[in-house]
Order: sequence, then structure tokens, then C-alpha cells
Amino acid sequence: MLEMLSIVDLRFLLMVLLGSVAGLFVGAIPGLSVSMATALLVSITYTWDHSDALAMIMGVYVVGVFSGAVSAILINIPGTPSSITTTFDGYPMAKRGEGERALKIGILSSFFGGMISLVCLWLFTPLLSAAALKFSAVEKFLIILFALTVIAAL
Repeated sequence: MLEMLSIVDLRFLLMVLLGSVAGLFVGAIPGLSVSMATALLVSITYTWDHSDALAMIMGVYVVGVFSGAVSAILINIPGTPSSITTTFDGYPMAKRGEGERALKIGILSSFFGGMISLVCLWLFTPLLSAAALKFSAVEKFLIILFALTVIAAL
């Protein structure tokens, strides 16, 4: 119950807001990645309170991943690697004068995808964590090998 109270905490919301503003700029600038910003932010927030640091990192990551679509739609250069596919439909819409519509679609898609992911995370985390704790070194090795094989195949 105490964990749920931190969501309505003003300090928590302020840290998420500050992280979101930072993530908006990081993701929209091509060449800067959200992973890079998160790695840099971990070193800055290392001595902070855990909830403040996680709130800031969460804001940077979530908004940074979305904001890569801004440059992908408007100038056909994805701001983040995850927004490469946004250039396929978003930029042609912007060339036809429908850039605002493309941005609205991107915002709504990102919001609903984030909410669905949050609900799935909330529902399935206990099951997945219990299964992951049963993995031995062999299973971990095979998962890593499978991931590297998929990456190489792509």
C-alpha cells in the first residue's frame, strides 16, 4: 500500500515531469539516444533517493523513446532507433501537410501502448520473476545465445 502512495507524491510527480522534459529534448535530437541519456542519468542520480532517481530515469526513458518520432515525422531522421518505422508513414504525411495529424497519431499510439504495457507489467511481473529465479546458468546462456542469433539474423 505504501508503494501506491508514492505515485501521488508531489516530489515524485515533479521528478517525472523534469525527466520527461529532458527526455523530450534527448529523444527529439537525432544522434542522442535514450540509452545514452539513461546511462548518464544513472551516474548523476546515484546518490539520490531511490524513488526520486527512478522517477527521473523513468520520465527520461518513456518520453525519450516517444520523442524520437518528432524528428522522424518532421524531418525524416529518427531521433531514436525505435522510431525508424515512424519515418515510413509519418514523413510522407508531413510532406502532404498532415504533420500535425501524424504527431497526434504518434502521441496517442505511444500513450495507449504505454498504458497497455504498464497493465501487462503489473499483471505478469510476479509470474515472470518467479520463473526467472528458477533459471540456472545453462538457461541464461541459451537465452543469450538465442538473442544474439536473432540479432545476427536481422
